[in-house]
Amino acid sequence: MNTNRIIKLLTVFCVFWLISCNSGKKSDSASDCKTQGTVQDFTGMDGCRLLIVTEDGKKLLPGSILDSDFVLEAGQEISFDYRPVDMMSVCMTEDQIVEITCIKLK
Repeated sequence: MNTNRIIKLLTVFCVFWLISCNSGKKSDSASDCKTQGTVQDFTGMDGCRLLIVTEDGKKLLPGSILDSDFVLEAGQEISFDYRPVDMMSVCMTEDQIVEITCIKLK
């Protein structure tokens, strides 16, 4: 094989590889954002601010939100997905600290 042919093959491979990568941003897939909740302000509690309260009453503290354009505000009704993260918090009200992997207003 000559060098030009190898470079072309590597270029094609790299393009397909880059296209297949997930950006880490929220997805609009129907399987995403299955959990329902409300953003509530817990400012009166020590070290707390905005928590997401799920329909079953679980209080989740967002440690991060993958969709950097989404801004949490008290009173929002949202659909979201999350995964637990190993972080510490001074807010003792939350049941779990989470990374929000998908989020949208209802």
